[in-house]
Order: sequence, then C-alpha cells, then structure tokens
Amino acid sequence: MTIVNQLRYVMAVLIAFLLINSAIFYHNLNDMKYDGCVINYSGMVRGATQQLVKMELYAHHEDILKNVRQRDKLIIKLDNIINGLINGDSELKLRRATNDNYLLKMKEVSNAWEHLKQTIMRARKNAQFRNNLLKESNDYFELTNKAVIASEVNSIAKVRTTSNIQLITFILNLIILATIWFMSQKKIGKPLTYLKNKVDDITKGNIPVSCEKNIEIQVQGNDEISALAISIKKMHGYLAGSRKNLRSLTGYLLSVREEERAHISREIHDELGQILTTINMDLLSLEKKLPKDQMSLNETIKSISKLIEIAMHTVQEISSDLRPRLLDDLGLKASLKWYAKKIKKQGGIACELVLDFEEANLDQIRTITVFRIIQEAITNVVRHAHATKARASLIENGTSLKIEVKDNGIGITQKQISDSESLGIIGLRERVYLCGGKVEIKGTQNKGTTVSVCIPLDKSLKKNIQNAQNSKDN
Repeated sequence: MTIVNQLRYVMAVLIAFLLINSAIFYHNLNDMKYDGCVINYSGMVRGATQQLVKMELYAHHEDILKNVRQRDKLIIKLDNIINGLINGDSELKLRRATNDNYLLKMKEVSNAWEHLKQTIMRARKNAQFRNNLLKESNDYFELTNKAVIASEVNSIAKVRTTSNIQLITFILNLIILATIWFMSQKKIGKPLTYLKNKVDDITKGNIPVSCEKNIEIQVQGNDEISALAISIKKMHGYLAGSRKNLRSLTGYLLSVREEERAHISREIHDELGQILTTINMDLLSLEKKLPKDQMSLNETIKSISKLIEIAMHTVQEISSDLRPRLLDDLGLKASLKWYAKKIKKQGGIACELVLDFEEANLDQIRTITVFRIIQEAITNVVRHAHATKARASLIENGTSLKIEVKDNGIGITQKQISDSESLGIIGLRERVYLCGGKVEIKGTQNKGTTVSVCIPLDKSLKKNIQNAQNSKDN
C-alpha cells in the first residue's frame, strides 16, 4: 500500500471518528436541554400546586367565586404539564418519560393530583374540607419534591455519562494521534532519515560496499519510500562502479607516474649528470693546457666550471624531488630523515620525526605511498599553514601503520578540506584509499592541523620475507 493511500485511510478514519464524536456530543447536548426542561416543569408543578392550594385556602368566599376561572386555568395547565412529563408533549417540548424511577414518581404525583383536585372542588362547596385539602397538599408537596429530586438525579447521571464519554473520546483521540505519530516515525520518519544519511554519505564520497545491502535491509515494502530506496540503491551501484573504475585508473596513473618519475630521475641523474661531469673534466683539462698568460680565458673557464657545478647540484635536486634515490637504496626511514632536513633548510620549519615501524612490513607500493603522504602533508604545511614546526609520526600498531602529521599553524577549515580545488588533499586521499587505508583531516583555528592516516599492513609479505630469511640462514 502506498503512503498516499495510507494517509487517505488515516484521514478517513479521523473524519469518521470526528463525525461520530460530534453526533454523540450533539445528542448528549439535546438530552441535557430536555433534562433541564423536565427539571423546570417538575419544579413548576410543585410550586404552582402550592400556589393554587393557598389561593383556595385563604381566599374569602367572594374571592373564591370571583377568581374561580383563573384557578381553573391553573388546574388545566397543571393537568397538561403533568401529562406531558409522563407521556410527552410537543407544545411543551417534552419527551415521553423513560427513566423508571422518575416515571414511577410522576405517576404517584399524577394520582395524588387527581385526589387533590377532587378535594379542591369539595372545599369550594364546603369549607369543612379545607383541613383535608391542607393535609393532602402537604403529602402532594412531598411527592412532587421526590419527583424533582428524581429528575435531578437522572440529569446528573446523564451529565456524568456524557463526561465519561468525552473523557473516553479524548483518550481515544490521544491513542489515535500517538499511533499515527508512531507509525509515521516507523514508516516515514526513520526510513527517510536513514536514506538521507545514506545520500549524505554518498555525497561526501563515503560509498561503502555494504551500503546497497543495508538499504535493502532497512527499507522494505512497495510504497514510495521503498521506490526511493531502490533508486538510491541503483545510484549507489552506478557511483560505486564509477568510483571503482576511477580509482583503478587513478592507481594506474599514480603507478605510471611513479615509474616515469623514477625513470626520469635516473636519466637526469645518470645521463645528464654524467654529461655535466664530463664537460667539467674537459674544462679542467683545457685549463691545464692553456698558457699562463691567457688569464682572461682561464677566468672564463673557471666561471663556466662553477656554472656546471651549480647545474650538477640542480640536477641532483631535481632528481631527488622526482624520486629520492635513498628511498630505493636505504629505505623509508633514511628518506624521511633526509626530507625533514631538506624542509628545515629550505622552508625554515623544524620537522620532528617519530619512526617506530619495521620497514620489512612495507612493500614497495606502501613505501612509496607513505613517503608521498608525508611529503604532501608537510608540503601543505610549508605552503599554507604559516607554521614554525611540524611533527610526523609513523607507528606500527599490530596489523596497521598509523601516520600522523601535526603542525602549529593557522589550522585548515572544513571548507578547505571539502573544496574540490584542494587537489593536494584529494591526491593524498586517493593514495590512502588505494592501499585500503583511511584518512582524517582536522583543523583548529590558530592551533594547527592534524592529518591522521591508517594503512593496513600486508602480513603475508612479512611472512614471505621471514621464510626467505630462514631458508637463507639454513
């Protein structure tokens, strides 16, 4: 079922519940209005009857004859009211009595009223019946009072019932709203938050292999969110494939680049260096053969010889920048120490090294990668950090190599870290990822930047080296 249909069903249920609740409330309101009329007319019967009895008892003979028509109208009115309270009356807006207790009381009132009317008629003709009228009126008052109390009790009971219904309705409303909130969080909120986090991870470049499987596990069904999850799943597959291809291409280009740099470094160092050395030796030989009186020519040769020495030094610098020969000859530790001295000499930044690892655990690819990571990180310090010192630590920790480069500069910002123009950071990350490692870059304003890298070590390589050494010793 789609989310739209689910919401439609929920709205239909809410509207139906609202209509039922309104109907119940309207019905109870009408009952309360009717009960108010019943109480009012019941009290009117009690009061009007007492007024009639007083008029009959305390009027003089002339007044009795004079106002008999008015009293008869009151009797007729009381007849109508009492009959309406029992059987209902549309003109008085009274319903037929349904409460057993109140109906019983009103029937007693009706019977007593018939006797009271007869006594009134007798008292009009014979004054001796006035005492009987007074006694019957007191008894009648008690009956009408009980009827009024019965109507009030019935009304109070209905009010309580209405209050309970309203309370139950309120609780049901709360339960329905809580259910809707819970289901919306379960069916909509949590899946959308989950998919948003996945999309954010993909946007940041974090595309784990398990992402596609997790989407399938966390979001299930056939609604719109499931369709969105399927689309994100397809997008992830496409991006993962593209990233895999790009990283394969990046790895190939880096490998080719390192090979070309090594080749060019050797060619410059060996071929160009050899040519410059030969030229320098020929100049020295020519200088020895020149007559001593050729002073100007001797000075020219010495000047050219110095330029050649400068050129040879420049060739060595270029060759070392392309690919330090120490890296192939003496290993990573010696190369890093040489590079730290070079940075201090050229950039004026003191670079402290902490080297606690076995070079035998690093193959050639990891050795070059680690050196380039340190080189790129410290180059960024020299160019951008405005730092006075840096610290690089390489510590082997079980199956991984922990690399950390810190400085005391201005600190890199998050915008600079995520900037697509920060090619140095992008290159550093790609080198780390190609080795199956992780990189984290943090900057604190005016407190420096920290680059943390973790590269897994190839234990199979270490075992092969140890086996080779053991077989050689044997």
